[in-house]
Amino acid sequence: MDTYISSSKNSILAVKDAIPELNLQLIAVLIFSCIATRVITGLQSRPKRVREGEPHTVRKLPYWIPWIGHSISFFDGDRDFVIRAGRMMNEPVFGLHIAGETFNIVLAPSLVNSVFSQRGASTDFLVYQIAERLFGDGGMFRTMNPNDHKSLHHSLSFLMRDPSLTDVSSAALKSIERETPNLVSFCRSVVDQASWERHGEVTVIDGSTPACEANLFALTRNFVGYITTSVFMGQAILDFYPDLLQDLWTLDSQSYSLMAGAPRWLPHPGVSAAYAARYRLQKVIATFQAAFGEAEDGRDPGVEFRDLDDISELERVRLRVWKRLGYAPAAKASGDLGFLWAMNINSTNTVFWNILRIITDRKLLSAVREEIAPFVKVSRISPEESGLPIPEPPQLSIDLDGLFTLCPITKAIMFETFRLHSNSLSYRRLATDLTITESADDAKIAGIRQPRTYRFRKGDTIVMPHGVHQVDSRYFPNPEKFDYSRFITTDSGKGVKRVDMGTIKPFGGGISACKGRHFVEREMLAFTAAILSMWDIEPVSDEGWKIPSMVPSPGSYRPSKDVRVRLRIRV
Repeated sequence: MDTYISSSKNSILAVKDAIPELNLQLIAVLIFSCIATRVITGLQSRPKRVREGEPHTVRKLPYWIPWIGHSISFFDGDRDFVIRAGRMMNEPVFGLHIAGETFNIVLAPSLVNSVFSQRGASTDFLVYQIAERLFGDGGMFRTMNPNDHKSLHHSLSFLMRDPSLTDVSSAALKSIERETPNLVSFCRSVVDQASWERHGEVTVIDGSTPACEANLFALTRNFVGYITTSVFMGQAILDFYPDLLQDLWTLDSQSYSLMAGAPRWLPHPGVSAAYAARYRLQKVIATFQAAFGEAEDGRDPGVEFRDLDDISELERVRLRVWKRLGYAPAAKASGDLGFLWAMNINSTNTVFWNILRIITDRKLLSAVREEIAPFVKVSRISPEESGLPIPEPPQLSIDLDGLFTLCPITKAIMFETFRLHSNSLSYRRLATDLTITESADDAKIAGIRQPRTYRFRKGDTIVMPHGVHQVDSRYFPNPEKFDYSRFITTDSGKGVKRVDMGTIKPFGGGISACKGRHFVEREMLAFTAAILSMWDIEPVSDEGWKIPSMVPSPGSYRPSKDVRVRLRIRV
């Protein structure tokens, strides 16, 4: 026995002594692998001679780490990384190596449009991946009958055309007109404040003129999210679970991590919190869907969901499709979680950026208020007129058609906000070989005499990062400067100002473009016009206004920190 124990001790000591040497060997192997990978990929990335008329080979950006490649840089640096990569490669098409797969980046607008026009290209792979990784779908969409998938997809097309677009826009407009005077209520107790005020950390400031301080991003984000969600899904779900939007923001904050495949057990507090938030959202949505089903069948849906009359027709169609398909509650909840996320994630961020860009420029603020004045009416009956001891609540009336068609400055500002603060990407996987050629204009802008042609093979993945093009100085001079006039042209004959979005694509493009883009534009104009007409907003800091840096997020950027402001009602 003693001999056995002694032998075991010696073995343990031998292994212990060998560990440092093994560690050094492992480190040496890793370093050598990285260096070898960089050398090999660097050689493979060198430009090759191309005969006139022949397609160029898509060159891949060199990388250091095997398999991982550019994954960390792409998901962490996002737009800035792709910009640097494009400058290094000096081509409108190049490859990135992400998690063992090549992603072909296409930048030039003409090439992007050529990809969008290609019928043999699919986004299904991305839809399945996002549904499974971000929204917790267990594979339902991947195995769904094509006709069932078409039924769900068709419901979203309601937002593309009238009468549904007008109906939803009108419902949103009524809520905006009703609630904007209550953006801050001047209630000192958080119990009496609206949910968006509590999350915006609104405090009442003593003084001769009523004023409140608030965190502008949190305030506007929750205000826009509350109204948008109630317009589509009704008020009951927000009353049933008041933290619905907070869980949605938590999930969105880790959207890139989850889409990249970060597991629940990853030692990262943000990731674990996102998984927990997703679980709660799925439970709430499943309860909401079940209550609607009970009401449709003439049964009592429960006291919490007794009033479901204000659910939009678009959501009713989706709920009826889910009910007819008969999927498990968790699967259906994951599907509508994606809808809840999509309806909120763009507009809530961009309304903040749009308002901030206007209020930080006094001349611009005056110009916007002057332009929208004929279409946004703010009034308040005085105590003398009403005969009451206190003033009546303010009233707001908005002509949305006038805002959308007759306010070129305000609309151009919205497009410039999209240009600087949106970060959409479009993906395609090719079902057939594809050859595309850049336009003569794009070649000239790039300083190339002859337009370049690129060939892709069946199964290749193409990524179009629209945010990169939107800050390309070759297309947008002084791209970091906020200049709305770049989207305005004046008719030389009639002197009429026209606004054109041009080549920016804040909602993606092609058949997979955001189905709610027309609604988002109208909603964004209405929120901006309403808040600027009803409220004066000033910085709390003695240093004045400062535009915060941006944090990458799908669709549109979030601010790196909030902006503390002081609000006063204008009537």
